[in-house]
Amino acid sequence: MGIAALAFWKVNVSLKNPLFIPTTDHIGDHIKAKRRKHNFLQEEVAIQIGVSTDTITNWENKRRYPKVMHMPGIIAFLGYDPIEIIGETLGDRIRRYRLENGLSHKSLGNILGVNASTVRAWEKNTSIPRSEMALAISRLLEARK
Repeated sequence: MGIAALAFWKVNVSLKNPLFIPTTDHIGDHIKAKRRKHNFLQEEVAIQIGVSTDTITNWENKRRYPKVMHMPGIIAFLGYDPIEIIGETLGDRIRRYRLENGLSHKSLGNILGVNASTVRAWEKNTSIPRSEMALAISRLLEARK
């Protein structure tokens, strides 16, 4: 038909945003906000967390999500846990413990003698541990306090 689609549509795109407003969508937002607030270089943050400067860049630009093994360092840097776990169900408590200690589902499963999918099911509250396992989990969670 020879008519250019949307030829009348003008779009101005700005790639630089001078005002950074953090969102809670991504851990990188939390890291960037704290780094800028305290005028830290990415290199300084990387050293504190124990990763490379490129890793910090990737997190801040939402190209990568931190591995669970980096969560203890991130929590220590931020001074709080950036992952919002609202509930206090057993599953919520297990997930919080796992993330605070930088454990994968598999590693926590190895500690407890179960497989990773069992840990996932507990965290999602789609399964509950049997009484003897619930007692072992309670001891593990209480030991962190």
